[in-house]
Order: sequence, then structure tokens, then C-alpha cells
Amino acid sequence: MPLLFLLLSFFSIVNSQTCEISAGAFYGYADVINCFRSVPFSETVRSMTLNTLEKSLVLYAFADIAADPPNARYDPVNLLEEMDHLNQTNFKTDFDFHVAVKSVYLRLHDPHTNYFTPLCYGTFAFYQPFALISYVESGTQVIAISDYFDPVVKAYYSDININLDDFAGAKIVTIDDIPAVSAVYNFAYNYLGTSKDPQTRFNLAVRIPSPFQAFSGRGNLGWFSFRTVDTVPPPTVPTVTYQIQFPNGTTSFWKFQWIAKSSRSYRGFNDFSTTCWAPSVPREVDDNLLQLEPDHVTPPEPVFVENSQIIPIVNSTTSSLGIYQVGSRTMVMYVGTFSKLNETDFFGTLDQGIDYGLENGLDRLIIDLSLNGGGHICTGMNLINYLFPTGPSWNPSDMPSSPLAQNLTRIAMTVSEQTEWTPSRWTGQNGEYFDDISWMIPGVTRQRGRFQRNFSQLIHLNCGGATEHPMRQLNPSQILILTHGFCGSTCAMFANHLHQFENVKTLVVGGTPNVPQGYSSFPGSEVLNSPEIFDQLDTLYQETWDMTCVDCLAPRRLITSAYFRICIREIFGPDASQSQTPLEYTFLPADYKMDNTLVTAQSIEEVWPIAATYFSD
Repeated sequence: MPLLFLLLSFFSIVNSQTCEISAGAFYGYADVINCFRSVPFSETVRSMTLNTLEKSLVLYAFADIAADPPNARYDPVNLLEEMDHLNQTNFKTDFDFHVAVKSVYLRLHDPHTNYFTPLCYGTFAFYQPFALISYVESGTQVIAISDYFDPVVKAYYSDININLDDFAGAKIVTIDDIPAVSAVYNFAYNYLGTSKDPQTRFNLAVRIPSPFQAFSGRGNLGWFSFRTVDTVPPPTVPTVTYQIQFPNGTTSFWKFQWIAKSSRSYRGFNDFSTTCWAPSVPREVDDNLLQLEPDHVTPPEPVFVENSQIIPIVNSTTSSLGIYQVGSRTMVMYVGTFSKLNETDFFGTLDQGIDYGLENGLDRLIIDLSLNGGGHICTGMNLINYLFPTGPSWNPSDMPSSPLAQNLTRIAMTVSEQTEWTPSRWTGQNGEYFDDISWMIPGVTRQRGRFQRNFSQLIHLNCGGATEHPMRQLNPSQILILTHGFCGSTCAMFANHLHQFENVKTLVVGGTPNVPQGYSSFPGSEVLNSPEIFDQLDTLYQETWDMTCVDCLAPRRLITSAYFRICIREIFGPDASQSQTPLEYTFLPADYKMDNTLVTAQSIEEVWPIAATYFSD
């Protein structure tokens, strides 16, 4: 009979006044949830929040197709109907209302369009003691415990005499009496909004490491074990019970409570609730949508992997970029993010690495985009120009042409400050620059399912000239894009362009064996956070601080510290003149799919020698 370890008695639960929280300290599940639910529900907050969100939907590029998607792969989400349902629902607490709103947006499975709970809740993250990994062994998919532990969590358990290293490599048989693979898949399917592809959501529920643990993602624990309230709804029960099979063959049950910590302190209920109600202020949000910051470290020493030497060639000092040699013919370009880059250093690093590779007979290139959640779109476009300076243009896009958008476009003609509705921000299909309202008005009608809607002309973002570092063009057949499915936003634009225009092959790792999986996610293409939306609206004289303007077309600012984001521009494939379906609702499966082994699940660089075998010669 397996031994049941109840660890609840070991936890240092602080029996303090409600919402007395010290930043960085761990608290038990009940303390945090009781604090969350101490703030009463407000009809005013509901009414004004939903009014703002409803008015903002005219800016949302996919409001029509989300309600009536092209096939059964995508769950229909009619946001107007969902808002009406939220208006009719009885809520007991403020927290319950905001989580319900967030849960609606998560069903879009689009990180470009999301709702973030007020700051008081959003500063918290919930933890299990270890990260999970998934791999295939003898034809069977396995869930196991990673050998990487969050240092702070590990220290917490060490203080209560539990050595988490003892769990490293152990297999998990069941989670809360459900087979472990099914439990993780169910969580990913129902609670993660990070991709429309369930296979990619599964990958994100478990840990995906970065090369040599050296870049952004070093601390990635997987969303099953690490749940930031801003990203994933908090756990609904206080504990998780694991049936664990240890490497020595013994099996036992372990029950762990969820523990949580906040990134800021609260002196009590008044301080906490004030943070909930405060007027919306800009919050730190990385435009890499995985929200993992780069860790800049000394480039690792050469290592040996499965009899193939992996040699670091050059690492950027300011960006998540590294160039490596694998074997005698292959270079690997790891690009962890397109966010907050110093382009001079980024492309200078590429110059050094690529020049070295070409001078030393490395004629193959693997572009590893694992964990790349996007960033600045012009950086992605410049990288396309770098790799293929004589290649075709990137994919066309458009924006909704609602009465509000048309009004903003007219006003933008009279304002010197550039906004999303400024004509000179965009070029046409043939590279022509816009200097009037014709790009938006009268618009183009698109039929999506049972909905008709007006959009702008097909446009491209005007990023200026090409990069000053044109590269000697490689043969596209000697380039391979590698992802775990989570290559989003700018990353998706970049990967989709190389695949669709240059016929570059793609390889995806992980997911469920023998199930097709996309190599990219949420191509969008452009997202604005609500503080940016309101600031641009105010630049165009919409006075979003004026809460008395009930009949205004433009949404009013939120009265809480919540915020939202909206995909305002959609992108199409190369055949946009014939297709009504944007890439967001187009499944693009990878050319190749590779199952993780125990080794590759723990170390992403171990994938590279295997990936190199997918080249045709």
C-alpha cells in the first residue's frame, strides 16, 4: 500500500490579519484566496468594465470570425453574448467577477486578446514544488519531474526539511487520481489561453528549458506548476495529490498544498483593496508574450551532446541570441525573443556568427525559436530582410474599419503625432505610401461565416529601410525552423514568412505523439494594451477620462487597475486577395514532428543534433 504523505502540517501558514502580505514571502492557499475574496462585488465596477470592453470590440480584428470560426478546430466565442451573460451573472466578490471575465477571454486562445485582473490580484503567483516534463519512452508518453527547481521554492521546502532533489527524474503516475498525461492535457486544454493548438498548450503546461539554461526561459516552470494570476486562473482547490514512481522503483502518494507569493507588499485589507480600485495605470508588460525576461550570462563552455560537439560561436551581450556549431555542417541560431532588443548588437552578433559559419563550411542553419513569444515586429521584418534580402514582401494585413476607426482616421490626418490610424504608418500592397484616408475609408467588406464586416485595404507596416547588415543568402532548403509550437506574434510572422514565401521547412518538438501540431501560434498580427489604446484615443481627442460621455463611440478608461489587450490588426497568408481567413484561424502544421526523450525534455540543446538529421542531404 503506497504511503500517503500529508504535507499540509509542514507549511508555515501566517495567521495574520486579512491581506497582510510581505513581498516575496510564501503564504498558504487559504490565506491568499481569503484575501482575494475579501473585496466585495461592485455593480458599478461590473457595469463600467463591461461597457469599456464592449465598446473596445470594434477595434478587435477577430470579433466576427471568433464568433463563427471556419471549422471545428476553433471553439466559437461570441464576446458580445459573453458580456451579456456576465451582466446577468450573480457574483459574490470582486475577484470572482474579474476571473470570470478573464476566463471568457482565455477561451479565445489568443495572448494578443486578453483581460488581466486588477493589480491587487495580478501580483500573485501560485506554486507547486516542482516543474513537470513530458517525454516518450518505449512508445508511451510519460510525465516526470524536472531536474530544475525554482531556487526560492527549493529553499522554502528545504526549510521544512524536504529535499526536492530527491524528486528529480521521478515519474508521475497520477495527478488527483487521473492519469498524469490526461491531467496535464485537461489542464492545458481548459485553462491555458496561450495558443489555439492544444498540442502547444500541452507543451506550455510542462517545462521547456532554454539552451544551457542560459537565456530567457531558464526559470520557466510550466504553467501547470507555476500559475501567475495575470496569465492563468488561480487553482480552485488547495492541494494536488501525486502518485510518484521514484527511480529506485518505489511508489508513493504525495499531497502538496499550493503556496503563493506576491511581488509587492500589502499592509492589510485597505491597502490591498485600494490597489484593486485605483485608476488604471500602465503596468510592466513585456511584448514577448511569455513574459520571461532574458538572463544575460557568460556564454557557456563547449559541451558534448550524443557524440556531437556543440560549440558556442558567439552570444549577444544584450539579447536572447546565440549562435552555435553542431557537427561539421550545421549552425544553430537561437532567438529567444524579439522584445526589447538592441538591434545594433543583435545584428552585429549575427554578422559575427554567420560569417564564422560560412567561412568554416557550415552551410546549414537551424533557427531555434523555442519560447519566443514575439516582440517588436520591425525587428522580425529586419531579420527576414537579413536572411533573404532579395525575397518577396511579407504577408499583407488589415484593420477593422468601424465608424470609430473611420472617425479616428479622419482626425489622425490633422494630428502630427503618429497613431495606429495615421496613414503614413502604412504602405499598400505594392509599397505605395498612404497620405490620405483611402487606406481606411470607405473600407473593404469581408464575409466571415454568417458575419459581414468592414476592414481597411490590405496594408503593410512601414518599418523604414532594410537592415544595414545584408547577409549572403543561404539556400532555403538548408534552413530549418525549430519550435515547440509557441512561436507567437512577431515570431509567428517571421516563421510563417520563411515557411510560406521561402519554403523553409519546420520542425516542432513535444506535444502528443502522432498528432499534427502547428509550428507557430497567435500570428495576430498587432496588439495594443489598453493604456496604449486610451493614450492613442486621447491623442485623437477622444477624452477617455470623461466618464460622463455615455454615448461616445470610443471606450472609456477602466476604473480599476485591470487592463486588457486587443489584436487590432490581422495578417493573412500570401493569397490574401482570394482568402477571407486570417492566419490566426489557419492551421499551419509543421513539416516534421519530434517526440521528446528524457534527455531532450531536460535540455533543449540536446534537440539540435537530432534536428540536424532532418536536412535532406
